[in-house]
Amino acid sequence: MNLLLAAGALLSFYATAEVSATDVQRLTASGDVKLAAGNASGAAEDYRAAIAADAGAFEARVNLGAAMLKLGDAEGAADSLEAARKVKPDSAPVLRNLGRAYLTLERFEDAAEALGKAREEDPGNDEGVRLAGIAMHRAGRHADAVPLLRQAAAKRADGELLVELANAEADAGDTAAAAKTVAKARSAAGATGADAARTHNNAGLLLRRLGKNEEALAEFRASAKADPSYSAALSNLGLALFESGDAKAAVGTLASAAKRDPDPAIRYALGQARLANGDPKNAIEDLVYARSWGYDPQRIAGLLVQCYEARGDTKNAENERARAGIGSVWSQPVTDTGAAKAFDALNKGRYPEAAELLGALVKQPEAEGRRGGSGGEAPGNHARDNGKAWLGLGYAKLRVGDAPGAVAALEAAVKGLPKDVDAWYYLGSAKSAAGDRAGAVAAWRTVLQLAPDRADVAANMGRLLVELGRAEDAVEPLGVAAKALPKNLDVQHDYAVALLETGKAAEAAAVLKGYVNERPDDHAAAEARASALGKAGDHKASANAFEWLAKKQPSVSRHALNASVAWRNAAHRKNEKWWITRASALAPDDAKIVAQLARMSFEDGEWDAAVDGYSRAAKLDPTDTSAAQNAETARKNRDLVAMKSSRLHLGVIVMKDKAIAMQAAADLKKGTKTFADVAKAVSTHESAQGGGDLGWVDPATLPEWAVAAKKLDRGKISGLVEIPGGFAIFSRYAD
Repeated sequence: MNLLLAAGALLSFYATAEVSATDVQRLTASGDVKLAAGNASGAAEDYRAAIAADAGAFEARVNLGAAMLKLGDAEGAADSLEAARKVKPDSAPVLRNLGRAYLTLERFEDAAEALGKAREEDPGNDEGVRLAGIAMHRAGRHADAVPLLRQAAAKRADGELLVELANAEADAGDTAAAAKTVAKARSAAGATGADAARTHNNAGLLLRRLGKNEEALAEFRASAKADPSYSAALSNLGLALFESGDAKAAVGTLASAAKRDPDPAIRYALGQARLANGDPKNAIEDLVYARSWGYDPQRIAGLLVQCYEARGDTKNAENERARAGIGSVWSQPVTDTGAAKAFDALNKGRYPEAAELLGALVKQPEAEGRRGGSGGEAPGNHARDNGKAWLGLGYAKLRVGDAPGAVAALEAAVKGLPKDVDAWYYLGSAKSAAGDRAGAVAAWRTVLQLAPDRADVAANMGRLLVELGRAEDAVEPLGVAAKALPKNLDVQHDYAVALLETGKAAEAAAVLKGYVNERPDDHAAAEARASALGKAGDHKASANAFEWLAKKQPSVSRHALNASVAWRNAAHRKNEKWWITRASALAPDDAKIVAQLARMSFEDGEWDAAVDGYSRAAKLDPTDTSAAQNAETARKNRDLVAMKSSRLHLGVIVMKDKAIAMQAAADLKKGTKTFADVAKAVSTHESAQGGGDLGWVDPATLPEWAVAAKKLDRGKISGLVEIPGGFAIFSRYAD
């Protein structure tokens, strides 16, 4: 909105001071030297100074983004590079660095777009090819990713890149190529360090997915050895040990992993390993903990039956049997003797072995595959065992990462077991893992019809509904899940997201308060809470929350800007200006922030700052015509103020007759008439028609007999003054 020009403007020529190009070049060069030497923080300061001196310092903007990436501030880097992209939308270096920032922020679609554009502009850049391949893969565009990653690997075949390529090949359906590529990755990976640990771990995950379990186990061991502090390697090693049948070793490894990471999945695996290792007492503690987070509750109930039976606790065993047996075959005995070995492997966590045995079992003809040791089972048991075999196969495939295979098996399971809760539950899980979110929602909705108290299913379904853009439908199931699973922070977070997206800001802020208290490093959630507080009308709390964020992430200009806006809504001008000034220092090339600071300078009558700010905002964003208009308005007001400081706003009444003059002076003294009324009635001066107003007068131009006018204070009227040819009364206006 264009700001109004103050009345009585006096125009004058104005020119901005020219910024020294040498200074900008010097600051940019200094930043480059510091960045090359590893001093990213110092480099960022120099680049910001260059941008503050000249908003058009494009190289400084680009390099600031690179420095922010090295500082680990991907959000700040994205802000800087997005501003640079507005200036040069086709700059390949800008697009590549922006793609890096998006990859770090897991904005994979945005990364793929930016890096794809960078390749169009600079197709021969090897790093651009590598980054584009990674972005395409993680955005789910596997067929596009594979040739790019192969091209990049041909240039520089490091372990991490080869694992990325192998995963892309597997995702594209070429498992033979994936197996060959992951073998190369294993050879290329180092023996120690964080990079080596990550490569070995990711290779192990892929090998497990490909069914190469012994090789996967070796990779997890190599990962844990390369970096003993890498918790993901420990948990995956423990799971692999358990699945290989080494329960004793699995317990030690998973117990170490659980100390570092309270993930319920780790405790779930640890509970199973302890049970298999003959420690049902501690297994109960682990399994109950995992179930309190909503993790696999019916399957856990079946395991707890075994735990309590091993301890001779028949009462709790029966209670858990009842929980496991509601609409499920998990707790029912297998009547087919040919399936016993397969289900024994499944129950002990040997999923690859179970998948192989159950896969062979379901392929057998009905008559052959269903013969029991004593023969003569009822047809109902045959159908049940057939459905249970498909269910077990689907579960095993899901655990080894074969989502499409799991979907096929579990769809067969629900045909044979249409009212089995677990069959529908795992079908939903498999469809979700395979990317069929709508299919997963449909399967989980069936679970809730069969077992309305399954809070874990309500949570999963609600999360997918939010992802599908159906937040209104998600609020109810997520609310139920959040109430039933108060310790599950992920459920609380998803519930808050649904509340926010449906306009329930106050409720969302309340949910997010508890979440942020438990996870203070989740800055995205803290930002969502701060925003929710503002939308709910609690502007002071919103401002305080944004200030907390700004202190946690001091280089992110967005937090300082939001703190300023929140303080404005809270009617606290001093804090508003402090934070917008801070935001401008962090993002001197952000046109909106610069314009906001200029607005406050304008409102405070700081005309030089307002002129400079609006001029810079107009240069940064030429499409914002209001910035240029406001700069001109501020310039005129500044000149008006300068003019007023050196001149006097005077009025005069001139009279030739002494009696008339004395009466006029008396009327003004009594206050019975205004100066303007008297001037119009009796003044012989040409200004009489305008109430005696002379306008702004240069004191140096006044004659000696007008000395009384020079001495008047603002808002005062002189007495009767004798002048050549008559009498005068002077007024100095209050402005």
